[in-house]
Amino acid sequence: MVAWYKNDVSVYSYDVKHPDAHWKHRTLDGRSYFKTRPDPATLSVSEITDADGGEYRCRVDFKKSPTRNTKYLLEVIIPPEKPVIYSEEGLELSSVAGPYEEGQRVALTCMVRGGRPKPMVKWWRGPVLEDESDDVTTGPTAKSNQLVLDSVDRSHLMTHLTCQATNNNISQPVSTSVKLNIFLKPLKVEILGNQNPLSADRTYKLECQSIGSRPAAKITWWLNTKELTNHTQSASPDGNITYSSLTYTARIGDHNQTLTCRAVNDRVQSGVEEDQIKLNIFYIPKISLEYGTGLNPADIEEGDDVYFQCRIESNPPAYKVIWKHNGIPIQHNAKNGMILSNQERFSNLALQSLNRTQSGNYSCFASNVEGDGESNILQLKIMYKPVCKPDQKRVYGVARGEKAEISCEVAAYPAPDNFKWSFNNSASENILVPEERFNKEKHSLSPHRNILKYTPVTEMDYGTLICTASNMAGTQIEPCVYLIIAAGKPDPPLNCTTSNHSTQTFDVYCIEGFDGGQTQTFTAEVFEMFAEYLERNVSANRFPILVDGLSPGAQYKVVVYAVNSKGKSEEIHLEAFTAKVAEKQMGPPVSFSLTPMMIILIVLTSLTLIVAGVILSALRLQTGSGSHSLQRPGVLSLKDKANVPLRAGDSYTECDEKNPDVIPSKDPEYQLVKCSEDSNYSNAATLPKNSNVITRNGDVFHSPDQQEVTYAELYLTRSSTDLLRKEDTPPTLYAQIDNCKKSPSVREIVTVRTPLMSNGQESCV
Repeated sequence: MVAWYKNDVSVYSYDVKHPDAHWKHRTLDGRSYFKTRPDPATLSVSEITDADGGEYRCRVDFKKSPTRNTKYLLEVIIPPEKPVIYSEEGLELSSVAGPYEEGQRVALTCMVRGGRPKPMVKWWRGPVLEDESDDVTTGPTAKSNQLVLDSVDRSHLMTHLTCQATNNNISQPVSTSVKLNIFLKPLKVEILGNQNPLSADRTYKLECQSIGSRPAAKITWWLNTKELTNHTQSASPDGNITYSSLTYTARIGDHNQTLTCRAVNDRVQSGVEEDQIKLNIFYIPKISLEYGTGLNPADIEEGDDVYFQCRIESNPPAYKVIWKHNGIPIQHNAKNGMILSNQERFSNLALQSLNRTQSGNYSCFASNVEGDGESNILQLKIMYKPVCKPDQKRVYGVARGEKAEISCEVAAYPAPDNFKWSFNNSASENILVPEERFNKEKHSLSPHRNILKYTPVTEMDYGTLICTASNMAGTQIEPCVYLIIAAGKPDPPLNCTTSNHSTQTFDVYCIEGFDGGQTQTFTAEVFEMFAEYLERNVSANRFPILVDGLSPGAQYKVVVYAVNSKGKSEEIHLEAFTAKVAEKQMGPPVSFSLTPMMIILIVLTSLTLIVAGVILSALRLQTGSGSHSLQRPGVLSLKDKANVPLRAGDSYTECDEKNPDVIPSKDPEYQLVKCSEDSNYSNAATLPKNSNVITRNGDVFHSPDQQEVTYAELYLTRSSTDLLRKEDTPPTLYAQIDNCKKSPSVREIVTVRTPLMSNGQESCV
């Protein structure tokens, strides 16, 4: 028989005689059973509670053996309850601790209740044991452990902090975890892109990026201490990266200023990061031009020296500086008194020994990679004595009793303050003209002009008027001289031509003749070539004269003359034409058809040709009857011809030049023979004794045994009376050498060189 006792109280019994009969105490009913097989026998108790703990004694009673007792001490371990995590403020944390600022101190307390024996409380950071100091006891049934992090940083973000409690090696420890939420200041701020120099007045997109801020940083842009507002911002989905784009227009005044991109996390103390760049603004040179120190621009005279200084503000520095006078570049020429010198921020121009031609506008230009800059314009005014202006009317034609206004115009600076007039003729010396006779034009828009009202009365009033002006710089050295003559008609224009012919217009151009001392105009009268009526009449103050409104493809006569108050000049006659209008055929050619008029023209033309043929035949017969009979000459050898020399003293004369029957040749073997009034045909040339040459009326032939004919010549003497052919003299017929017949017929030989055709044949006359 087996009996179990707990703390000497029977809780279970088993009798072998009754194997199915098990007695159980009510505290073990339903969760205990005693097993006898297999060995050893065991009492199994499930669902152990704290009340099950104590001293258990097993007593076995044997039939023949003494009773045996075995004692067991059952210690029931009670696991601790699930830990609870509290913040420093005493708030229970379920899953997330924080948020905390980066660098902030964190203290978390883990409280564990219950458990026997007392549990051990530990802190784990992920798989790493962070704190195992569990000596803090809170009351008889609780135990706690505080985790302290002096300064949380980026590595603590969202890490799992686990509080674990355990008091045995049998059951699994109990634990509670929280995530550590931390607000982080920006890790890095950067203005993106390679910031090349910026060009002034151009707009750019500048981008800035902030990394590592939690929550997303707010980006601001600053130009020195001024906040810029023209920008946008966006963030990555996780908020870790923030982008900002600034629309910035570069200004010259921003050069060397500091542009700052600043990222701010307001949740973190000192959560500010920034990036800066120094702006490098390229701009076109800004130039200011001024006179040299101590120079009075209002008191500059000829012969003085002038100094200009050009101040240049430029980024990058100017690589070229040009000075201009009235828009024309100035070259350094120390010999002529133009001295240029350039420095980094200055350019200087010195003009030595000024003359009045150097008056005008001065400016300087500087160039860099951005462009060309132009300075202000300084007008240099050089005081000089009056000089007579060119292209004035110098000759005045005035009739007796006629009032004339003689204009004297000078160039001077400052303007003249006095004019003097004097008169001179062949019979007197210079006579001053009283001031009441000329107008100083005080109220005129041109203070450089003075007008003398002059009226010649007698012949002695014609002569020379002399105008002399003076100003602050002095008196005019060479006065203006005007010739007063008796008025007359103008001279005709010279060298008149027409040009620029079009279908309806052409120009008439002439050189102006003397105007007779009066203002003249020019007139072109245009007539059709075969008509008498006036087509166009065009007048102008100067040439060329444009004649328009004409018919295309026509010819015209043009009469050109000059007119002044005293009359008109002689006429100049020209011929002109207009171009034809270009024709363009767009359709098929028009078929030819006979009209009555065309039939009449054909008949008349045929009759004319017949009559001409009859006359030509009669002339030929008349010539043949008057010619002498002679044998057909043989061919003339060019080689032998070269052996015929000229007589000493013979040369090419004017009679040869005027003779239409003699055509000089460039062939070196072709020679002309001097002609004279006394010579006859036979002595035109002296022939060699052994030459096979015969003559006929002065014509030179080779003997008939020569077969090749190259040319023939006719030498004629000519007198002054020969220039006109007498009526009884038969006309001369021009013909070629006859190679077509072998009969010795008489032929007149052409007087020009006549080379044969390549096939050795020529047409016969």
